[in-house]
Amino acid sequence: MSQCIWRRIQQTPALQERYTSDSDFAVSVRTLAALAFFPLSDIVRSFEELIDSPFFQQNEEVLRDIVNYFEDTWIGRPNRRGGRAEPLFPHALWNCVEAVHADLPKTNNAVEGWHRGFSELLGSNHPSIWKFISAFKKSRA
Repeated sequence: MSQCIWRRIQQTPALQERYTSDSDFAVSVRTLAALAFFPLSDIVRSFEELIDSPFFQQNEEVLRDIVNYFEDTWIGRPNRRGGRAEPLFPHALWNCVEAVHADLPKTNNAVEGWHRGFSELLGSNHPSIWKFISAFKKSRA
């Protein structure tokens, strides 16, 4: 999510300039990504409170594009019936509050590390099944 927000910031030169030159501004913009650490039931309410905060109100013009993008992609636009449309990415997909409570890793670095080690153990890109089984047995030992 943070990478997507950064890529979107880069599409608006004025926003990117302010983001890279003003660390306080950058930290405040990053609060959008911090919504991933709120309980699912609090995401929309917290987003609305965030957008109504003095920082977002004072910088509304420069932040308009990133806020619109975030709302369309991650939160869901308000509809006429008082609810919100489905976002591009459902909240449960990007929310990591349960992973934090369960002390689960937030990256797949451990898996990538195992894969690299196993690939080195194999010593080839397309091993035979017998070479694969032999390497797998060695990795389990």
